[in-house]
Amino acid sequence: MAIEGGIEVLELSVTSGSVGKWYNLPLSLTKAKSLTKLVLNNPLSIRDPQGSRTYRVKSLSLYGLHKLKGAEIRGIMEVYIGAPNLENLCYCAPGDRDASFKLNLDSCTNLKCLSLWYLRRPDKWLSEVLYKIPFLESLMLHNCSLSERIDISGPQLKFFELSNCYNNVEEINIDAPNLLSCNYIGDDKPFISFQRISDQLEVDAYIEINHRHLID
Repeated sequence: MAIEGGIEVLELSVTSGSVGKWYNLPLSLTKAKSLTKLVLNNPLSIRDPQGSRTYRVKSLSLYGLHKLKGAEIRGIMEVYIGAPNLENLCYCAPGDRDASFKLNLDSCTNLKCLSLWYLRRPDKWLSEVLYKIPFLESLMLHNCSLSERIDISGPQLKFFELSNCYNNVEEINIDAPNLLSCNYIGDDKPFISFQRISDQLEVDAYIEINHRHLID
């Protein structure tokens, strides 16, 4: 009833005392056109209109949410968002970094801040998506599994952070002429290069030294 009544902020989160429980997600959420902020953390389930059965949320489609400005979605494998005015999105895949994911942001052309957690090969996905979100200003990759070489580009990108993304990363190429801040947290393996650079760019690197490289 609250959703149908024009709720603007909805947050369903798992607390330390709620682990292992399921929460019913009303089907009317997909029609909540008044939402401006949405936070969803698994475990979540949807109960059918008759209330007789519940289903685990593995795929979530949200369309027509013209007022939605911010969203945080965790633990849902497939997410489709139709929110042309969405500016901030944090997405965390379920399980470990080997799990696959599907994130469709085709209509989120005004997205400015994107934070990705625990994803498998998000660099491949980004290479197909970045040109569709030309106003992106902030991009953060945390604890993701990446390819040996990753390419990051964005005409409006001002902040980029790569943290604890180990695996096989050897080369990071960044083409962002308006980049003001680049943060890297990880091992000493990757080589980071900038194709175009701003005279205001600040680079902060927190390196975990591999002591095996210090031994002849």
